[in-house]
Amino acid sequence: MNTYKSVLFLSMLLVFLSPMEARKKAKIHIEPTNINFDTIYYDNPFRTADVAIHNKGKETLYIYGIYPDCSCTIIENKIDSIKPGHVDTLKIKFRVNKLFPGIYTKNIYIKSNSKKEKETIVLKAEVRHKN
Repeated sequence: MNTYKSVLFLSMLLVFLSPMEARKKAKIHIEPTNINFDTIYYDNPFRTADVAIHNKGKETLYIYGIYPDCSCTIIENKIDSIKPGHVDTLKIKFRVNKLFPGIYTKNIYIKSNSKKEKETIVLKAEVRHKN
């Protein structure tokens, strides 16, 4: 009988504390999540963008990694953590000098301790030769 009461008590405690823990988490908010560079010509193959990363949660946001899916995308600065209520700027450089002409969609993945562990920033561009 004691084992049953202990299991019941621990189960109720777990159910009660789980929502409290979820509310305490860091909460990432990225602005913008979609960047359209429109047309990029080979004679000027670089574009840059700034992306704001906000922590709208109650705990420190830890950035475990920022991973572009292509070597054409360069992250120019490192962000390790953001305090609750603060914002930091991610500087992105997109270079097309090694890409063939065409329409491209590239992704940057951000892994963190936020409730949603992986966020995506989408870059779009059309690469062309100058006429």
